[in-house]
Amino acid sequence: MIVSFIHGQHMEKEELRLAELEPEHEAAFADYLEAVRAEGDDSRWLAEYQDLPYAGMVEKLKCWKTGEKLPSDWVPASTLFLMREGKIVGQVSIRHELNDFLRRIGGHIGYYIRADQRMKGYGGLILKLAMEEVRRIGLNRVLVTCDEGNIGSQKIIEKHGGVLENMEPTEDGPPKRRYWIEL
Repeated sequence: MIVSFIHGQHMEKEELRLAELEPEHEAAFADYLEAVRAEGDDSRWLAEYQDLPYAGMVEKLKCWKTGEKLPSDWVPASTLFLMREGKIVGQVSIRHELNDFLRRIGGHIGYYIRADQRMKGYGGLILKLAMEEVRRIGLNRVLVTCDEGNIGSQKIIEKHGGVLENMEPTEDGPPKRRYWIEL
């Protein structure tokens, strides 16, 4: 899906799209991974990409979408990337169902905007586009979580209809705020 996006007061219009990775995105993905690593992100999804040829990683994401070759504690998920002018701005994981961990901590939708692209409205855009994808999957209600203290994500989720259910303690970090969004 391609959308036109206007940056706040700047009235600068640009086209963005949410897309699966394709062979032509290899250089953009390498740049994205380098930026994410430089930010110090050590999340599990990043570890899954380590030392994997690009074509293998693209194939892995396609398998995960259909539920094939998943790590033992994962569920089928679509991983999409917010693209702008050939550059990856961020990514979103849309989990097609919830397991116990996702029900408590992770939710249906997890999104990430690279640090050099934050505070430009892309977080809200990627969540909005993800909710359109979720509708296509057939869900009518989704759980979205964020860390307590992540004011930016809290505002984005609430702006897009998130209703806080509770805060869930975690073992190794801040509590998670658990929001439900009706679609």
